[in-house]
Amino acid sequence: MIKIKQNTKYQYIIKQHLFKNIYTNTNTNTNTNTNTNINTNTNTNTNTNTNTNTNTNTNTNTNTNTNTNNSRENIYFILSSISFLQLYLPIINYCNSKNIKSIFFTRCNSKKYACPITNKSNNIFLNQIIKKYNIEIKKIEDIIQLNNNILFVVDGDIYGPHDINRDESALFKYNINKNVKIISLCEHLNFLWVYKKFIDKVSYVIFPNKIYAEYYKFVNEKNLFLGNTKFDDIPEIEFIYNKYKLLEKEKYILFLYPKTKFIDSYNINSGHIRNLFNIFRNIGYKIIVKTRPKDIIFPDCNGDYNIISDIYPNESLELMKISELCIFFSSSAIDECVMAEIPMIDFIVDNEIDKRLEFLYNDKIITQIKYWKNITQIDLINKINNLEKKNNNVFKQIKEKYLYIHKNSAEKISSFFFQ
Repeated sequence: MIKIKQNTKYQYIIKQHLFKNIYTNTNTNTNTNTNTNINTNTNTNTNTNTNTNTNTNTNTNTNTNTNTNNSRENIYFILSSISFLQLYLPIINYCNSKNIKSIFFTRCNSKKYACPITNKSNNIFLNQIIKKYNIEIKKIEDIIQLNNNILFVVDGDIYGPHDINRDESALFKYNINKNVKIISLCEHLNFLWVYKKFIDKVSYVIFPNKIYAEYYKFVNEKNLFLGNTKFDDIPEIEFIYNKYKLLEKEKYILFLYPKTKFIDSYNINSGHIRNLFNIFRNIGYKIIVKTRPKDIIFPDCNGDYNIISDIYPNESLELMKISELCIFFSSSAIDECVMAEIPMIDFIVDNEIDKRLEFLYNDKIITQIKYWKNITQIDLINKINNLEKKNNNVFKQIKEKYLYIHKNSAEKISSFFFQ
């Protein structure tokens, strides 16, 4: 069901077709009722509401007879987090074009916000996706029936740095046939904590570039450097403006809200965020806030647009394409900014890791600010003015050296394994 809550300042809208929260500041425009139709490219199935009362309805579309199809014309995926769709769907889309059938093995995840089964909204969204992309769902227990197949996972199917996350991994729980080719994709920097745990369980690990493995000392003959599928299929600018009901004449800043753990550990309060917002608005920016479902936004400190999501499609990448500047707080989003060719400010909040993906740092495209809580408008403007503008050639040089310049990682990866 769509739930709409209103107070005197903000209207909160949950998009039924994407099941992610988008709410817009109505101080400047009271005509926000049309925002329920923001995304025009998604299917409009509404019958999914009939099966939302069960935690396991992802299996209702499952043909779970004990004969798992082992045809090499099938490709298999372990789906233990709804966020993995960002990495899987570009591959599935390409394989559909080649008449290669995609099959998900779904499993529960103790992190409920990410679980594709027990989280109701994730489960509904997954059912929409499997219909749209003609994906078959199988029980995770059926994974032992694979033989001589290709199986994609993300970070060894270990969703988190702790032992319990490793123990939940299907690669550790089930005796998968050794003839199965297991290919591990990378989500953000999660591989830093789990690579050594899963490397003996997989056939290959796919990094965007060899610098990732060399810099973090994960050199291994199993590593392949074929890109990252989350950067595939980013729509054109006109589509993005229409999707989010944005105006081309406005100047936007993408504000990746600090994680809750940093809000707590770094003693961030709403006044610190409001100070930044006031400065950005004073110099002419409209603020688009992006955060994840498990994190918070201060009730008295919203952007002009607020998007809470961590599933497909990747709104951060879409919004970087139409924004002039990206703000984040000790985040690994620098690779996304480089690929989108957008300058960035990194407000430091992590006392343990100074720079994530440090090899991508270049003072022409990114500046770090340590003492930012009470920064003045003059100081922040000077920091912004020292950065190169969007789409500067410096971004292209960094991409070519440390990331990649090909356009379709899904095609590159799929062609490698289906030759």
